[in-house]
Amino acid sequence: MMAASFDSLMVLVEHAAGRPLVAGLAGDPSCDQQAICALIVTGRLAAADEWLEFAASGCTLAPAIRCAALSVRLAADVPARI
Repeated sequence: MMAASFDSLMVLVEHAAGRPLVAGLAGDPSCDQQAICALIVTGRLAAADEWLEFAASGCTLAPAIRCAALSVRLAADVPARI
């Protein structure tokens, strides 16, 4: 369940970015990885905007990305922040 949710999130962000996501090194995550982590931890798409070179919160895929992030949070049992 977790893998499918995470895969959906990654694919949507890649489509929104128009390129593959960049992976960093151990202890030195890429901006893309930091954006995904910010999104999952906070549950807010705007938190990823400072790490990405495009405004994820304003793109046409934003609702789908939010839904995918919520699915990852639920699968990982991350508590909701209101």
